[in-house]
Amino acid sequence: MKDIITRFLFIIILNILIYSTLSLNINFIYLTINLFIIFLLYEIHVFKRIINEKLDELKKITDSNVSDINYLPASEHPIIKAAKKRFKN
Repeated sequence: MKDIITRFLFIIILNILIYSTLSLNINFIYLTINLFIIFLLYEIHVFKRIINEKLDELKKITDSNVSDINYLPASEHPIIKAAKKRFKN
């Protein structure tokens, strides 16, 4: 929710500055461009944080279910191991 409010404020302020640049004075362009760059950096930061959270969740899922039979590779499955032993004998 915090990210949505921040994005909304950035967009409103950018729109006001763009309007001011076009209608009032061209000197507002410097502030507008700087704010836009800050907005882009903020979006990259949020995107990286979301990706890292998803990767952490995936790591937790795979780490906690290593001993579960459904997450073992086929060669480590007990039924396949037993069948290999029978074929070897």
